[in-house]
Order: sequence, then structure tokens, then C-alpha cells
Amino acid sequence: MTKDYKHLKLIIGDYKKIIVTGPHGAGNKIATKIISHDFKLEEKRGEDAWSLDGYNDDDGLLKFYDKNKDNKFVSFGPSQSCHLHRINNTLKDVLVVFMYKDMSTIERYSERNPFVKEQSHKYEWSVYNQMVMEDFPHSATYLSKSIEQLTYHIWENHQRELVPNWIELNHSSLEGHELWVNKEDRKDFTEQQTKI
Repeated sequence: MTKDYKHLKLIIGDYKKIIVTGPHGAGNKIATKIISHDFKLEEKRGEDAWSLDGYNDDDGLLKFYDKNKDNKFVSFGPSQSCHLHRINNTLKDVLVVFMYKDMSTIERYSERNPFVKEQSHKYEWSVYNQMVMEDFPHSATYLSKSIEQLTYHIWENHQRELVPNWIELNHSSLEGHELWVNKEDRKDFTEQQTKI
């Protein structure tokens, strides 16, 4: 299947509830903004949906979807990727957009972004450790890889087949959109910045 935004717009247009997820730094924010703009969907931050108390406390995630079940939205939620297979019953009318970008670029983003490095990854490592050991123990060797490599491995080898509606989207395929900012112009962006 193609990962090109222009070719995937017909599929995206069939959904009124969309989660944009994948590793931090893979283009989740700009993809969320572009989809919100192009399909007139309210932009939501799915980051508030996860619980800091542990992997099995999915109350926050379920409340997020219950609260928004009658709404049209596109949700920015990279930290939700580790929960996708656990909430698949909630995703029957939701499209998951899993973001792809060059691995070394994503890993450099994580290294230079203090919030991702010190906050998001701290939460996600504990969640991924517990999730892999409980749900996919045969993938435990991936716990020694970067969290970005682990995120793609779990998605491609376990979660993708359990999620009812999904596409994969290359960050680079968003280039040329009116909201796109060239790499040189965004190299000094702050953590949540998507425009000059």
C-alpha cells in the first residue's frame, strides 16, 4: 500500500475520527494539522489520554474515546501507539494514521527535544517494557533497541493486524502542502511549533 498523502486522501476522507500516531518526531504534529485543515476536523491532543500510573490503567484512554465517540476529530497522539492493540474495540470507526520517517532523523529529534527525551520517553519506556513482556514476550529482544525502533517493530509485527482501520503515511509525502515548512526553516522550531 502507498504511504503517499495525495494518494491516501480518499481513504482519509471516509473517516470522521482519526488518530495520528507513531514515534515522536515522525511528523505526527504536522500530519494532524494538515488532516484537520484538509478535512475540517477538530484537532485534539490525545496525549492527555494516557495514564502515568502504568500500562494496565487505561482509564484515561477509554475516557478519551468515550468522551469523543460522537465527535469528529483528528487526534495528535504519538504516545498512544503502544496502546492501539488494547483498545482495538474502540477503534471500529476510527482511522489510525501511523507516521513514517527516516529512523536516524527521528532519533536525532528525540535527542534534541528535552520534553520527548525526559518526559514522553520516560513514560513510554515503562509502558513498552510492561506491554512487551505481557503481550508480546517473543519481541523482548527489541527492548534493547531505541524506542523508535521498538515502536515500529511492535506496530509492524503485532498491532497492525489487530487494528481495524489503518494507513501508513510518509512524512515526506506532506511536502508541498500549504502548511508544510521546509526542513531548513524548521530546524530551530520549538517542541510544539509547526509554522514560522
